[in-house]
Amino acid sequence: MKGINMPTITVTAPDSAMAMDEVVRQLGSEAYILSTSHQDGLVQIKASLDPLNSSPRRPKAIQTVFEKEMEKQFYSFPKVQTDPAKDGIKNPVKKSSEQIVEQDSLTTPGKQAARIEPSLKIVPSQAKPGQDTREEKENQSIEARVTKLEQELKLISPFGLEEKISKEGVLSAPLSSSLTHHSLVQLGFDRNLIHASMLIQSAQGLPTSNTNLIAHLSKQMVAHEAPSTLDADVILVVGPSGSGKTTLSAKFASMIHENTKTRGVKFVSLANINRPHSSLLRHYAKLLDAPISRWSISRPKAWRPIESNTIQIIDVACTTNEIIEIWPELQAHFGDHKVQVIMAIPSGLATDRLSNELDKATELNAHVVLTKLDEFEFSIPEFSKLLTKAAKVGWLTGSTDLKGNLAKATSQIMEQHLQAYAIEPTTEVDNTSLGKNS
Repeated sequence: MKGINMPTITVTAPDSAMAMDEVVRQLGSEAYILSTSHQDGLVQIKASLDPLNSSPRRPKAIQTVFEKEMEKQFYSFPKVQTDPAKDGIKNPVKKSSEQIVEQDSLTTPGKQAARIEPSLKIVPSQAKPGQDTREEKENQSIEARVTKLEQELKLISPFGLEEKISKEGVLSAPLSSSLTHHSLVQLGFDRNLIHASMLIQSAQGLPTSNTNLIAHLSKQMVAHEAPSTLDADVILVVGPSGSGKTTLSAKFASMIHENTKTRGVKFVSLANINRPHSSLLRHYAKLLDAPISRWSISRPKAWRPIESNTIQIIDVACTTNEIIEIWPELQAHFGDHKVQVIMAIPSGLATDRLSNELDKATELNAHVVLTKLDEFEFSIPEFSKLLTKAAKVGWLTGSTDLKGNLAKATSQIMEQHLQAYAIEPTTEVDNTSLGKNS
């Protein structure tokens, strides 16, 4: 292929699904996604046919978490040995003013990658009198760096390096008692989450291997009442911009058409009066032969009543914060009708933004639908955030096809996905190859 100019295009569309359709139309299904961004309410996707100039759509969590931490330790922090007796460094630690922790050389990765373990040596402190405030601040900075280095080495120690010394100088809690549990934290699971799961498993007399912990966590994140969504009178679809809300609304309509012959479907576009309504929803309404109406969030008196024998699917074309503000009016309008709020959460969100969106889902008592799973890989840190926020996943979906592309989330599906990450290191991980990669 040398010498051939491989095309690179940038596509802008109102919705990510339309943008992806255009990418496929121009470049075919083998196109590589270079970047996805949002500008002025539109989705912008840059794509290419050249794999050499593209990057993976989403690295696996074991790469983004493990290798990032390894790089931080072995390249950003040069090995420094400090002897306070020679340098006159005053140790500001409150409870242990006579000690300073010094790191010895790390195990060579190529020889013993599975035992990258810091050797700790206690050096007596001999502080000199008369040090000024400026010197004390410098010493505090050194101590802070040493403490941070200790903490991060504990974080990345492969497959459960036992914490030999805690802050109080005593043996650590059962969190570090097994060689497999730390690997889950390495992959991106919250440490407290794993610790709590271990305690629950132990209290029930169950094993605490990675496999058993993953099975336990998978059950916690699934909304078992998800099938009742199709029995609702109103399905309200919310989510961040570009999450695929409109396409998700159409997928629910298509599924209802296939499975429910006694009830019709009606689309509602709920938007701010100053913003245009989605043309994509009109396209789907025409495609599915379903009526569509428009509501303005600022005119609740103009909202039409809920029709009998009809499932009303409301595509929210405004922000979730705006929906939270008018939620009392919406509840009053819906009355005794059964309402199910669905929040579209696209894979690939930064964890801070994901946390913010999940807080909104909690306010609306919404089921989470993981969207765009055919574009990005839902990572372990994202799953961990779902669990720490006690979010309930009801459905799983990709981005484009309306039929056969919406599945109920089950603990078995979630467990199968997570087990691909949480390989037991004692039986399935080549520690030597991991050491070489690091």
